[in-house]
Amino acid sequence: LISVTMLSSMLKDYQSKQAVQKENLEKRKNETLQSAIALCDKVSDDLNNQVAVAYCNQKKIDAALKIFQKNYNDFQKMCAEWSSMSNKINDLLKQLGDVTNGARTIKANSAETVRCLENAYKELHPTVESKTSTDQ
Repeated sequence: LISVTMLSSMLKDYQSKQAVQKENLEKRKNETLQSAIALCDKVSDDLNNQVAVAYCNQKKIDAALKIFQKNYNDFQKMCAEWSSMSNKINDLLKQLGDVTNGARTIKANSAETVRCLENAYKELHPTVESKTSTDQ
């Protein structure tokens, strides 16, 4: 049979093994907790770095967009000015064409008037006709 001292000794061995296992378990728990904290810190730092890079990139994009917007607005104004100048040039060319046609009409009308006047003069002064014919 098992004696009390033997049971006592077995209980002490069991309790000491339990204490060692509990200590090892606590140690592993603390190591796991520290590893988890370190992992969270690493992930958090990495995410923060990525967010910082994204923020810097967004700032660069915003700055480039402002420059692009200014250039676009300048280009749009320039195109409007070019269009306006082109329309003015077209109007001036039309007016010049109108003036040219008007001048031709005036010249033709003047020539017709001169012919009519010459014919009328010739009819009124038949003797002068020979002088003007020889002068030309």
